Amino acid sequence: MKRNIFIILMLLVSLGGAKAQTSDSLNVKSKKVKIEGTTLKAQVGKNTLNVKMGGAFRFNWRYLDWNSANKKQGSAILFDMARINMGISYGKIQAAAEYRFYAQSCGGGMLKNGWIGYNINDKNQVRFGLTTVPFGILPYQSNSYFFNINYYIGLEDDDDLGITYQYAGEHWQLNAGFFKNSDLLDGEGSPTNAKRYSYDLAGRTKEVNTGALRVAYKGGDDLKYEFGASGWLGQAYNIDSQESDVRYAVAGHAVLGWKNLNLKTQFTHYDYTCEESKNTGYVTMAAFDAPYNVADKGQTYSACLAYTIPINKGVLDAITIYNDYSYLHKTNSAFNDSQQNDFGCSIAAGPVYIYADVITAKNQSWIGPEWTDSFAAGPDNKWHTRVNLNVGIYF
Repeated sequence: MKRNIFIILMLLVSLGGAKAQTSDSLNVKSKKVKIEGTTLKAQVGKNTLNVKMGGAFRFNWRYLDWNSANKKQGSAILFDMARINMGISYGKIQAAAEYRFYAQSCGGGMLKNGWIGYNINDKNQVRFGLTTVPFGILPYQSNSYFFNINYYIGLEDDDDLGITYQYAGEHWQLNAGFFKNSDLLDGEGSPTNAKRYSYDLAGRTKEVNTGALRVAYKGGDDLKYEFGASGWLGQAYNIDSQESDVRYAVAGHAVLGWKNLNLKTQFTHYDYTCEESKNTGYVTMAAFDAPYNVADKGQTYSACLAYTIPINKGVLDAITIYNDYSYLHKTNSAFNDSQQNDFGCSIAAGPVYIYADVITAKNQSWIGPEWTDSFAAGPDNKWHTRVNLNVGIYF
């Protein structure tokens, strides 16, 4: 019986895909992409239940100037990610979830986000579940496939478990949230599971009891602008001592838009100092089943510039040329600072989206031979380059 119900549901989804194609904007890594989604509708009581389903899969071509095997093979093409996502609306109730599938070497399957929300009115909403921490430029600052340094140290595109409130007026936007913890799969006494999308404290330390607040003001006609400030304050719980230390971050940002030109800048100060870092000067952070060390205190400076060229001819919709730069200054004078610059373009062609990037970086774990301590001591302290082409289809 259960199997028959499952088959019927799959048939309905297939029919929905053939008859009810609607467009929506979904956030994918570093970008908003217009996609086609399948919407199913059913009358339930006085309201209509809308269920929208979509997905994507992507591949990477990459050239790594520090990897001898990659250079001798003349680069490589690898599977990047496949995902399924779902959105539900029923009256004032909303819900959304996204599950991603990466290679086993990058953590395999993981829930990126999943929440249930309630629209108080057209300006006020609350959400509960695995939802975005309101901090800095939302939903993220960068234009490129590789984000910027803030993402890799847990300060961008970060989803944790808790409750959030959002007010969105014509000019003012207010976000507030309380996040009980960041862990998804394991209990209070277990280390943070590294098979995750968002970077969070790991090792023998866990993120708990974090309050976040963000205020932004936007306006302008020809020159559009947004200025904002945000911060969060939480605890770093040590599994062994069962004691907690205070951790926090604050940021100020500015976004300017003129015609097809867009500039996003942000300054961030963070302090992850905790029991585990007092003797080393670094904390452990984890995502994609690959932990590394991060300086426990520092400031980041980032600027992302983009210019969009509308095409709207044939299969091409638009091309965006961008340069994303970010700098991490580590408070510990014995550590070498980290830098990352990404020059590239994105190409939108119907359901196909392409990123072409040249990433140069110093002391960045994903760009260079040193994984464990690049964002901490930075022992390599040399510039390295990755050329990357990411091709994905969104449906």
